[in-house]
Amino acid sequence: MKKFIAGFLLALCTLLPLLRAEDMAFTKEEQAVLDRVQVFSEAFEIIAARVRPAVVNIRAERPGAPVSQGSGVIVDKRGFIITNSHVVNSASTIVTQLTDGREFPAELVGESPESDIAVIRIQAPDLTVANMGDSDQCKVGGWVLAIGNPFGLESSVTSGIISAKGRSNVVRLEIADFLQTDAPINPGNSGGPLVNLKGEVIGITTATNRYSEGLSFAIPINLARIVMNGIISHKRTTSSYLGVVFRPVTSDIASAFNLPARGALVTKVIANTPAAKAGLHVGDIIVRYGNRDVRDDNQLRTFVATSSPGHDIALEFYRKGEKMQVDIQVAALPEEVVVGRRSRKLLEDIGLLQTVSLTDKLRAQLGYGKDATGVLVVAVKKNSPAHTFLAPGSLILTVDGKPVETPEQMHQVIGSATGCITMTWRFGQFYGSRRIVCK
Repeated sequence: MKKFIAGFLLALCTLLPLLRAEDMAFTKEEQAVLDRVQVFSEAFEIIAARVRPAVVNIRAERPGAPVSQGSGVIVDKRGFIITNSHVVNSASTIVTQLTDGREFPAELVGESPESDIAVIRIQAPDLTVANMGDSDQCKVGGWVLAIGNPFGLESSVTSGIISAKGRSNVVRLEIADFLQTDAPINPGNSGGPLVNLKGEVIGITTATNRYSEGLSFAIPINLARIVMNGIISHKRTTSSYLGVVFRPVTSDIASAFNLPARGALVTKVIANTPAAKAGLHVGDIIVRYGNRDVRDDNQLRTFVATSSPGHDIALEFYRKGEKMQVDIQVAALPEEVVVGRRSRKLLEDIGLLQTVSLTDKLRAQLGYGKDATGVLVVAVKKNSPAHTFLAPGSLILTVDGKPVETPEQMHQVIGSATGCITMTWRFGQFYGSRRIVCK
């Protein structure tokens, strides 16, 4: 009996694959549909094969920190590569690896932490250059590929669709207008290209939402191109400004003037700025900037920041319900404002919350001698980088090798620095030095 059962099971196992193969046979109509879908798959294969050689792996070495890795995309035969600022920020050494295995050292041409875009350059022959598309033309629902070169594993390709456009409250950036996609962005893929089905780069991948699957973001290539051109021509980006403070147009504000709930409400006009010279008023609702409609204040801020200084832009706005238009000449953001913003962001990142100038009264209260100099630390964020070496009552003596005696001097040095920043400090009779921030 046992032999019979064993023989029956053996015969059944032999027949099952044949039965499944017969069950899986497709009709002619079904096969025709599958053949048409195969063209779609082949399109992905063609695009991936063409773009992958233009995608590089980037290894960034930082003093006292583990080597970090990301991706980048070659956009110029001269060796220019776009990546994320956060991939190469603070790096003392940058090495790129191409898909063919070649490795080249890279120089940091410049970066824009405000938009998370950086440009590096390699000196290498026979480079494959990716084609840049027009991100303004991409549509929600359009198919895209996200390509990266993570951890030197040749390349990684994922697919998805454009889920949304114009996302601004994703990460804390001054200039933000993200494309949202459900194409997975793998670790190490930051800085790689987001590609449409024409094989064109329409975005630079930059962020994922760690708390939710299917939420990844890319910087539109039109924005990245503007920043890149500014970096290549000026070595750093020069943001433009109007000289106004914006806020969103709420439904209450819109209904009060019988307008759609979109645009940017002017809440302050700064004297002697382009906005003041053009005659903008508090209460104006800006709805169009040049040939682009303004969705909200964040989008307008990005439009302005990425405009070329000195150019006239037509603004459309509503004033007390009446539609008006004025030409305004955007100007380069004053250097002191740029320096101040960078300095505040860097100090916030490390957790140094408040500083003041050292006075004779404070010297006496804290037990410092009459000849003591430096910037007095008042508040430090707990569990922050600054908290590991500074405390209330500490004196910051030098920044980047320059003595500082006022918070203004310290902000100027930090905001103007282009390399790693070293602080020297004292706390009572204890002295120390710490390399804390790189730009």
